Amino acid sequence: MRPILIAMEGIDGAGKSTLARLLYQALDSLGIDTMFTAEPACKTLKRLLWSQSGRADNELMFFTNDRAVHFSAIIKPAMMNYGRTVITDRYMLSSIAYQYETPEQIIADNVALGVGMPDVTIVLDVDPQTAIDRIKAKRGSLSSFETLETLTKARAKFIEHVELLGRGIIIEDAPMEEMALRALAFIASVAFMD
Repeated sequence: MRPILIAMEGIDGAGKSTLARLLYQALDSLGIDTMFTAEPACKTLKRLLWSQSGRADNELMFFTNDRAVHFSAIIKPAMMNYGRTVITDRYMLSSIAYQYETPEQIIADNVALGVGMPDVTIVLDVDPQTAIDRIKAKRGSLSSFETLETLTKARAKFIEHVELLGRGIIIEDAPMEEMALRALAFIASVAFMD
């Protein structure tokens, strides 16, 4: 299998991190050199965003620049220098789903900074109220952007734009093992196509 970039996407509470780790373990057990990473890659940015009560005016700029560094310093070297498949928990589609700019502008800004497109985009689709319930059970509280309205709007954008960046699939909420099997089948169909 050639190295590919797999972007795990979906609203908060969809199970992206859990599924990404299961996929990492599955690919690793098959002897496929795999790396797991997540956005935002800059932990300072993550703390800054969580500490704000509202959305930052320059939030998209922060995420775009974080992604550019993430891609050039972590993702691209892992793939090009070491032949690793990379699974990232969030990528460009998250900016499209959560930000107010047009998808075309977000893509253009990322490309201008040298950010590569994912080979596979996997969107986990979950009901926003279910996602909120999961987040509360896990963390006990919600961030300012984890509202029913925000998650509902973001969910619609994830579904609408799943194939905008290349080959994508929507996996509806189900037992984690079932979602992992669907994701692995899709990854295999893409990885062995070329």
